Amino acid sequence: MGSFFIRFFKERRKNLVPITDLFVDETFTHYFQPIYHLSHWEPIGYEALFRSNITETPPEAFQLAKTHSRLHELDLMSIGKAIRTFFHNRSTMFRSKQLFVNIFPSTVLHSDFLPFMRSQTHDLSYLVLEINESEKVESLSKWSSTVEELKEMGVKIALDDVGKGFSGIESIIQLKPHYIKIDRHLTQNAHRNREKQAFIELALQFCRKFDIKMILEGIEHDDELQLAKSLRVPFAQGYAIGYPEPLLSHAR
Repeated sequence: MGSFFIRFFKERRKNLVPITDLFVDETFTHYFQPIYHLSHWEPIGYEALFRSNITETPPEAFQLAKTHSRLHELDLMSIGKAIRTFFHNRSTMFRSKQLFVNIFPSTVLHSDFLPFMRSQTHDLSYLVLEINESEKVESLSKWSSTVEELKEMGVKIALDDVGKGFSGIESIIQLKPHYIKIDRHLTQNAHRNREKQAFIELALQFCRKFDIKMILEGIEHDDELQLAKSLRVPFAQGYAIGYPEPLLSHAR
């Protein structure tokens, strides 16, 4: 009975959050997690991770926006703020680093998206858009044409959570991303699992053949990090490498 009331009041709390509060710039921020070049042992960039002051978790904020048919608005606001934060500090401390930012597939296909990207006044060659596959994409051909225009702007493309489902393979072939990020479920305890190791090695061979950079996500323990190094994985991300923090914390 106790767990029922906890779930009830959590759900009620979410429903009481005014939707307009989500779209106030001060109610959300970003933490930045480093992505490391393993052989050089230095960050190549940072992933901007959304943090909300009015919902318990980031997915709750985006789900609330989606419930009110405003997912793309929150997504674009988040991307815009991450770009401004990073660019403001990039000239002095992060000049050669890249900014990785998550984006929903439906936002990529929304009519507001390309005008938003064209309106950006900063150099976009440092920007990597991470397209996650949390939503089903009906038209890969339309997706592909939008991605090509982004590439012409200098934006780089990453496919997130590769290996989590079967649709990722088709997206890699169709979209020809600059990066693929191997899902954390294939990283966890991979040092004890030969099948996971074999998948990582096959993905590495594919990436080397087609000039795609591979990032191994979710490295939380030293054993997983040492495995990644032994397999010659080029790039990796996870708590064993660096925690998400405010951007300026990484300049210490």
